[in-house]
Amino acid sequence: MNDYYVCIDMANDVWDMLKTQGINAKIMIGRVDYAPTKITDSNHAWVLAEVAPDQWLALEATGGYSVSKSDNPLYYQGYPFFDPKQTKTYVQLNQQLSDAQQKYNTAVTDYNQYLAQYNQAGIFSKISMKSILDNKELIVQQRLNDYNQVINQINSLTAFL
Repeated sequence: MNDYYVCIDMANDVWDMLKTQGINAKIMIGRVDYAPTKITDSNHAWVLAEVAPDQWLALEATGGYSVSKSDNPLYYQGYPFFDPKQTKTYVQLNQQLSDAQQKYNTAVTDYNQYLAQYNQAGIFSKISMKSILDNKELIVQQRLNDYNQVINQINSLTAFL
């Protein structure tokens, strides 16, 4: 995943160079080993340059070479971003998503561990433990809501691409 951010930075730089030369370009996010079904499955970024009206050439920014559609059609698929600001927004949201996923996983683990203790406890202990268990369940739900909120922000960003 660390390389993912390097390729985005390099794709942004190539995009900048093309735009300063008056060449239409877009930054693509996706995969080049299989077609992802959602943007969060992406692990790579590259650039598509318009070399003639409606004719695009994929530029592998990290490797410094071009890729024809016949060599790998996946370079011509993916999620287009039309400037580096959009890609930076996506990177920030992707990091927020990772953080939200981690917080959700931690909350679920905490809840499950306490639930196991609760299930093993006697009736009088369960009475005193119930409010804590309910609170942990609410935290799990809030963490899931936080995760879904970031997913919705990512989907909103890519809906206009």
